[in-house]
Amino acid sequence: MLLKVVIPNGQTRLLEWDGNPENPIGFRVLFRTKSSGLTGIVVGYQEGKPEGEVYSFPDKLPLILPHHVELAKDLSLHYLEPYGKIIWDFIPSVFDWYEEEVVSVALKNPAGLDRRSKEVWEFVRKNEGISYEKLKEKFGTELVRLLVEHKILKKEKKWVYPKVEEEIYSLALPYEEALRRAKTKRKKELVEYLEWRRFATKEELQEAGFNLRTIKSLLDTGVLKLYREYPRALRSLPLSQGVVFKAQKGSFIFSLSYTDALRRSINLIQRNLSEGKSTLLLFTEREELFEAVEELYSYFGDKVIEISSRIAPKRLYENWFRAQEGAVVVVGSFKALFAPVRNLESVILFNELGNTKFVKNGIDLRRVSYLLSKKTGASLEFLTPFYTLESYYGVKKGVFSLKEEDFEAEVEVFKRKGEVLTEELYRAIKERENESFLFLVNKTGYSYLFCPRCDEVVGCPECGTFLTYSKEKGKVFCTKKASHYRSTEKVCPRCGGEAQELGFGIEKAKEVIENLFGEKENWKFATFPDWKRSFDNVVVLNADNILSVPSYKSYERFLEFIAHALRSAKRRFYLQTSVLKNEEQELVKNKNLRELYERELAKRREEELPPFVRLVLIESPEEISELLKTEVSEHFGRIYSYKEKVWRYLLKVRNKETLRKLERLKRNRNLRIVLDWE
Repeated sequence: MLLKVVIPNGQTRLLEWDGNPENPIGFRVLFRTKSSGLTGIVVGYQEGKPEGEVYSFPDKLPLILPHHVELAKDLSLHYLEPYGKIIWDFIPSVFDWYEEEVVSVALKNPAGLDRRSKEVWEFVRKNEGISYEKLKEKFGTELVRLLVEHKILKKEKKWVYPKVEEEIYSLALPYEEALRRAKTKRKKELVEYLEWRRFATKEELQEAGFNLRTIKSLLDTGVLKLYREYPRALRSLPLSQGVVFKAQKGSFIFSLSYTDALRRSINLIQRNLSEGKSTLLLFTEREELFEAVEELYSYFGDKVIEISSRIAPKRLYENWFRAQEGAVVVVGSFKALFAPVRNLESVILFNELGNTKFVKNGIDLRRVSYLLSKKTGASLEFLTPFYTLESYYGVKKGVFSLKEEDFEAEVEVFKRKGEVLTEELYRAIKERENESFLFLVNKTGYSYLFCPRCDEVVGCPECGTFLTYSKEKGKVFCTKKASHYRSTEKVCPRCGGEAQELGFGIEKAKEVIENLFGEKENWKFATFPDWKRSFDNVVVLNADNILSVPSYKSYERFLEFIAHALRSAKRRFYLQTSVLKNEEQELVKNKNLRELYERELAKRREEELPPFVRLVLIESPEEISELLKTEVSEHFGRIYSYKEKVWRYLLKVRNKETLRKLERLKRNRNLRIVLDWE
């Protein structure tokens, strides 16, 4: 019987092995093929023709547990991805090792060599174990080949662990010079990202959407600099047992304040630890994760194990296996989902209003959390300022039990016509100006721009997004991607005419309010609510622009914004709006957001939109209407993009059988399929 392993691209390999360890499922293996050495994860056994042999089991413990393999298989059909790729997507890159050809000196004394050959010999001596390919790039293929052939240098294959290193990137040049040298849009975006972050690990850059080719190019041209450090050895612990599924303890949604969510988590963790059980805490927002970790450390010390992109790979490598040390508290985000936590008693997800979709593959953190709790028999709790429409639908179907903490604040709604502050709201603030306030505007910068000549809001020439003017920065830019458009002039990029300010963003709101009331130490301005902090008064000056986004989810997101902001208010909540109908305003005043969800669900059901169906977008360079009718469904919409030269087809998927048809289509055709399209 051969071992079946999955490699990082999702493909499988069958490997010969000697039968040790006895139960290798979930273990990482290093193996050799005819051409190279790779890393795989054992997922089972299978008869067949061997495609390589196991070189070693580098870890003393399994990398994942058997239920993670079953979990990935469940996710595979839902997201039309190979289960092996799903596993590796959730594994930190610190575990992806490989074998490469390296070069060292064979001749002890370089006497008699010509000047150029001596230069190569000296370089290899100082950089013992340098990559053969890199050496050829530096000195030329022919010269390096001859030096190896004449046994002045020697080649050998060596396992290297580049991703076990702590790799921290930062700008090597001043920002403006780095931006000038970054020739492509994507490289400029990476420079802008590091100017904002100052430094980032390779994990963080990849999670932000930057590929290795872009990172390497900027490193090679001297725009970025890199620091490395290596991990220490691991301890030996008991080996893995087979997968055992337990009875699930229940799934709950708690709508509550951040303080109460943290308090509930601490109480649950204390109970679990006292019973020798572990807890997995998952976060959708980085700042909430980092703040919670500090709080949890103060209670539970080294029982807390963080798995996140901010952890240096050296420490991350060790933390991953520490998750198997009896009763622990594992805290993290997407990368923590497949951590090998034993005796898992509770899975807790913080703030489902945050980013729940993994940028690598679009997989939803909520779905994985739910399936993980089913596989392990752990309880599942969503602790959140408010719940999404999809989760509320899950409550109605009996998937979740809902427990809501009442909103504390009184609510007032004011109808606005375009001004930053209505007269009624001005008077309400004036009466309480010594109290703490949070002012919210769902818009960065100072304003939009309007072109009188074109008679329209000024859009980005690259993507069409409305451009934003920032008075503080003295710039006009695209908020979707800053590299799309950037200018210091308030002009229309289409006609070149002078553009006028339109509407208001957070900068203008701050300017107007401080002109009226002066600067206040306990008054804050933001574009999005902060669940971690509460204020006496929360004021939504404008969130109507959420509804202008052409998406069936716009109204849901508007309600989420309102609920999130309302949760931060201790005494009073003020909403200015120009779009809500009188009946909707009354429901908001009465804090009856559930009724607004009910109405939105009824509308979605009638129009056959999610969560009652799944929307799937298919992109193809060729017209494939007949193929879709034959292989998938006769019911779809289509449009051709002349700009991008691609056909787009929109389908509504109602069952798994259609997903299986799409899976076969994706496997056999060069298509891009976007699930859960918005």
